[in-house]
This record gives sequence, C-alpha cells and structure tokens, in this order.
Amino acid sequence: MKLKTFYKLLFLLFIIMTEFCEWGIHMDYSLLASDNNIKSIPSTIYDETDLDNIVNSNMSLRDLNNAYPVEHIKEENGVSRVVFIGNDHIAVLVYDNLGNKLLGKKYEIRLHKSDFIKLSKGMPIEKVMDIDPHGEYLFFETGRNDIPKQSTHFTKDGYIIIIEYDNMFRIKKIFNMKL
Repeated sequence: MKLKTFYKLLFLLFIIMTEFCEWGIHMDYSLLASDNNIKSIPSTIYDETDLDNIVNSNMSLRDLNNAYPVEHIKEENGVSRVVFIGNDHIAVLVYDNLGNKLLGKKYEIRLHKSDFIKLSKGMPIEKVMDIDPHGEYLFFETGRNDIPKQSTHFTKDGYIIIIEYDNMFRIKKIFNMKL
C-alpha cells in the first residue's frame, strides 16, 4: 500500500514539474530515498535573513525562482505551495494559478511525526491546533473558501503532515509523507 502511494506521489510530482517547465520556470530537483531527512533534500539551506526576505517579498513565482531557485513545490487545486528550508525554520509561500503570491510565512520546525499520532478521524481542529499552533492553516489565514480545508505541518524529522477537515472542521483524513 505504501509503495502504491509513493508511486502516485511520484507521478503527481512529475506532472507538477512538467507544468511548471511549460511556464518557463526551470527547477533542479532530485528524487531521494525515503530515509533522507528534511535537510538532506535541498542543495541550499537558507539562513534566517534569506528566509525572512523570501517570505516578505512580493515577487511572482517566476521572479522568486530567478532570485531563489525553487526546489520544492506542490500544486493542488490551482494553488502552488513553495517551500524553502533553513536550519530551524522553513519558508512557505502560496501562489495562485497565475503565479501571484497569496501568502508567505515562516514556520518553526520543532515537532516530530510522532507528535501527531494521537489525532484521529472526527476530532475537532482545536485538537490539531493544541499540538501545532504554528502549523499552516491556509483556509483560515486567507479567508478563501475555494481552497481545500486542510492544515499542513512540517516536522523536524522530515515529514509533511496534511490534515483534511470536513465542513464542521473535524478531521476527515490525515496524510503524512516524507519530504
């Protein structure tokens, strides 16, 4: 089952990379073994000043890629999430389907995947916020209802935890994947 999910994610990543190459955005990336941690993936680890500059910039996705080559990107439902990695923080920027910036934020990576084990389907979003108040709750932060009701949590041991919610803001699904 895990292998099948891995191949689906790999295929999705291939499609995303193909789409962005059509925009004229060149991205260097490599696929790594699943036992690598979050800091072993990028060719660049950014310092706090660079992460702050990235988060506070108003550059389009194309301009951002020219200034800071994009190595991690995920597209879903017309929204692209770009991640830049530092030692203790990551910068996450969200762009619409035209490449315009919607949101930029810096997150501390302090939790581990095991911190999320006690969560299960049907629990309210408040339980998630108790565990990770600094997670990415994009649908709350932007006020937009055309994006998925999900939160994203980045862990120190190299995982992205994505939690999907129903209309009552109760956990619908929990996904985790090695970054």
